[in-house]
Amino acid sequence: MSCDGSLDREINIRISKASQVLGRLHNRALNEHNIRLSMKLKVYNAVVLTSLLYGCEMWTLYCRHLKKLELFFIRALHSILGIKWQDRITNLKVLDKAKSTSIEATIIKTQLCWVGHVI
Repeated sequence: MSCDGSLDREINIRISKASQVLGRLHNRALNEHNIRLSMKLKVYNAVVLTSLLYGCEMWTLYCRHLKKLELFFIRALHSILGIKWQDRITNLKVLDKAKSTSIEATIIKTQLCWVGHVI
């Protein structure tokens, strides 16, 4: 977190780190045709999503932050699922196909778990 309490820099760093991890995974596992889609999504959730949302329990997010995180998340799922932007598939259908929830729901769930732990 920056001196003024803004999360903009932290969000950009988290997206950058998750993007680096996603790139490395694409080179090694996600482009492999003999790996099942369900396994690719599990690896994505375990590695990339944790890099993206590290420390999110303490974040106070604004809409602009959620939009940035959601954009990265959906683009990554498009890449893994092999969906092109020309296919005109809604974000809800992408999430449904990946059997996933939105970033906002994931962050809220994580924050509620943390609050429960603190209490």
